[in-house]
Amino acid sequence: MNWLRSRFLLILIVVTLPVSSVYSQEKFEPIHADIAPQYRFDLARNFFASPEAEKSERRKFYSSLEELEKLKGKVASSAANLYQALRISDQVESQFRLHSLYLVLRYATDTRQEASVEDEGNLRAELRKRRRFLQQEILQINDQTLARFFMQQPALKDYSFAIESIRRFQPHTLALKEEELLTAATPLANEWQSGFYQQAVSRINFGIVQTPSGDLNVVQQSGEIENNPDRKVREEGFRKLFAGYKSQRDLFAFALLRLVRANNRVAQLRDYKNALDESYFDSYLTTERVKNLYAQVAQQAELNKRYQRAVANRIKKTNGYEEVSFWDINAPRANLNPVRFTITETSRVIQSALKPLGAEYGRELASLLNPANGRMDIVAGNNRLPGAFASAYPLPNSIFYSFNYEGYYLDLIKLAHEAGHAVQADLMRNNRVPYAYARGPAYFSESFAIFNELLIADYLYRRETDAVRRAYFLEQLLERAMTVFAATTLADLEQTIYDGVEQNQIRNADDLDKATRQIGARYSIWHEKHRELDARWSLIDGYFATPLYSVNYVIAQLLALKYYELYTRDPQKFISRYLALLRNGYRISPKNLLKEFLNINLNDPRFAFGISQVVESKLATFESSYGR
Repeated sequence: MNWLRSRFLLILIVVTLPVSSVYSQEKFEPIHADIAPQYRFDLARNFFASPEAEKSERRKFYSSLEELEKLKGKVASSAANLYQALRISDQVESQFRLHSLYLVLRYATDTRQEASVEDEGNLRAELRKRRRFLQQEILQINDQTLARFFMQQPALKDYSFAIESIRRFQPHTLALKEEELLTAATPLANEWQSGFYQQAVSRINFGIVQTPSGDLNVVQQSGEIENNPDRKVREEGFRKLFAGYKSQRDLFAFALLRLVRANNRVAQLRDYKNALDESYFDSYLTTERVKNLYAQVAQQAELNKRYQRAVANRIKKTNGYEEVSFWDINAPRANLNPVRFTITETSRVIQSALKPLGAEYGRELASLLNPANGRMDIVAGNNRLPGAFASAYPLPNSIFYSFNYEGYYLDLIKLAHEAGHAVQADLMRNNRVPYAYARGPAYFSESFAIFNELLIADYLYRRETDAVRRAYFLEQLLERAMTVFAATTLADLEQTIYDGVEQNQIRNADDLDKATRQIGARYSIWHEKHRELDARWSLIDGYFATPLYSVNYVIAQLLALKYYELYTRDPQKFISRYLALLRNGYRISPKNLLKEFLNINLNDPRFAFGISQVVESKLATFESSYGR
């Protein structure tokens, strides 16, 4: 399920490059008890009055599907029919997305509601199956007929790129009956691993870490452990986390390797070379292009290693450690008061930092963050889904969900990131973007969200006047920029796993560990020092829940750094064009979108080079304080 992808992002940020923050022995309430009840979803207000009402409303979804099916066998017979089919398909999609998100939210806030997940899956399968004919019939329309249709039905031109997007899949589309059979069978092959993974993780006894102030749950209170002033607490939390995953490594390997084989086989049935080929084609990429991007980032990995060594030197200097380990990255600084944010402070910082994005953006952002609207659910509790996500489709009301808001810098960044998805969806809704153009390659929406992260980090750094706190926020800004290397590590590893399985070189958990160590050492200084990190592959639930999504974070990080460069060079010029891109939706190809709105060439052979242009001066400033 695509909504699980944000859990992958959380792992990417927390496990790969933990953000520095500070632990306070004093009682800190990230969400004051008096207002905590407000930070729960009001599903009745924003979606359906009750679960029963939602089930009743599904009749409209099925009715729209039936209306669409009346055109089966007739779509290509006239311009009017083609236009009507595309219009109804948009309507069906919008109805499905509302029900889908509602059901996902019911499960996320109470994982005992497994029936909601099952219902969502059934609705999704029904939509895929019953709408499949539309693609098939559009593929039957030749160029001459399509040109005539555009002349006969001018409104059809609104869907010209949607039609083009369907037709590019012609070499990989089977006959209708075969497509229906494959569509029905595919979930049996590659949509069980996510549930399996979640169930397996939930059964791991990670244990607790004892502290003078009480026992800490290794998973649920990871922020407190990672930021604890006691090195032994941080080390024990790190080792217990990885030991927990290691206890199930054979099961995780079993599921992951079979998922890879299944995805490769399904892709080959549609005449792709493998799953990589299919996934990249879907995003207007090629395997050669992606591998070249990873190689370009790897050539600049010394920037990341310089940064990591400077962080280690900073920790030695501020904490007096002779040797720095991975679990020390979040060590509180003796010379710095605790840096944490209440939810009220976080909302204020986000709105202030993103104010340059304009009035409309600000209004939608404020509406999302206002707890009175019931569009955020961020208070810890039992039976909640780990991770964080926001709605990304133009629904009446966007939302934000988080497993737990603890008030750390990461929590602020996480909310800013997901707000980027939510507000972009709101802007498309306001601009009446057809659902056919509401989603493009995921690296677009992720780049908008990551740009928010950079704006937040830049804002906190620039406005700080205290020298010690300013140094802290400089490190956080560099952390956000360097996440491009963390993203590439995980994406490069996933591609290596797919290649290795196809070539029969990766066959078990030991092989996965070896690949993780080799790829990790390419980008980071920590993999050679801590063999526990060999098991990192098993912590990345995105590999199970959203296979091959990781490439999107690499391109998104590179795009966000480019946005940041353009923004700092000429804010006024960049923002107007950037907002136009957000409102537009995905009405033309990715390369044309970026070229038209921001003059960025996605196909530039050296697209991934230039990271140093954004970070070099700030990195040099950081290094000058603590050494390389």
